[in-house]
Amino acid sequence: MSRRGFTLTEMTVVIALLSLFAAAIVPNLASQQAGLARRAMYADIQKIVLTARDTAIESNRRVVLRYDDAERAL
Repeated sequence: MSRRGFTLTEMTVVIALLSLFAAAIVPNLASQQAGLARRAMYADIQKIVLTARDTAIESNRRVVLRYDDAERAL
């Protein structure tokens, strides 16, 4: 007589292992998202600086970039 299916013990072990894997992976995904956001911010700053440089060269005058801490904007 063969039974098909899983025992409660087998299911508990599988769920426990999946939980451990998820606990190990989730923090890595969060830090990866933070890293991607940081790289995007650096790329945006680089674009702003290059645009300011081009504007300064075209207009033959000095261009000043300032960071407004209240609005958190450049």
